[in-house]
Amino acid sequence: VGEEEADLQEQFGRLDGTIEQRRETLNSIQAQLDSLLAQRRELVDVRTAIQDRLDEIADLLSRFDLLLEHYAVDIERLTAIQESGAMFAHVESVPCPLCGASPEAQQHDAACDGDVEAIVQAASAEIEKIARLKGELQATVADLKYEAVSQEQELSNKNEEYENVNKQIQETVAPTVSEERASFSELIEKRAEVQKGLDLYARVAKLEERRTTLEEDEGKEGSSGAIVSGLPDSVAHDFSLRVSK
Repeated sequence: VGEEEADLQEQFGRLDGTIEQRRETLNSIQAQLDSLLAQRRELVDVRTAIQDRLDEIADLLSRFDLLLEHYAVDIERLTAIQESGAMFAHVESVPCPLCGASPEAQQHDAACDGDVEAIVQAASAEIEKIARLKGELQATVADLKYEAVSQEQELSNKNEEYENVNKQIQETVAPTVSEERASFSELIEKRAEVQKGLDLYARVAKLEERRTTLEEDEGKEGSSGAIVSGLPDSVAHDFSLRVSK
């Protein structure tokens, strides 16, 4: 029985050492998995941010296209006013079609609602202003389109990174972690079985100690009815073999 108990103690020691080694391995692989999971979450956030920016750029470009159309219409209208005013300035003097003043009564150095030259100048100034705004807006549109191309390329790169990380998680690290956890659990269960066997031997030892104490107290040394100490050799050996499997 003593040999069987010693075998169990040896098995327990080996299992304890193996469990500690496996614990370190499991912790290392788990840390690798946690790192990859954090990296994947970060990639998801980055992809979302890029897509949000692309949506924002698309919305801005749509609005700016409408604004450019308005600028084009305004310039066309003002150009027509400018050209009409220039033509009107070269016709013969006739009564003013706007205020009705006769050619003799017209005061070309005084302002009136029909001051063609002032209208032409105002139209020209407005055309210059709109043309400047249009140029600035076109530059902004060009920058946004360039940014959109850059963001799309970045999104493509992040999508590729995400797929690689996710594939590594799904096909390599996660299965390895699951296998290590299962193996670690088996070792824990096996050590628990060995511990039960050792506890049983400890319990028997206590019973033997108690029996000895009782026998000494009662003065019945060498009693023929003494309890057989320990476990039967066949039972102890069978239990040891079962645990070591």
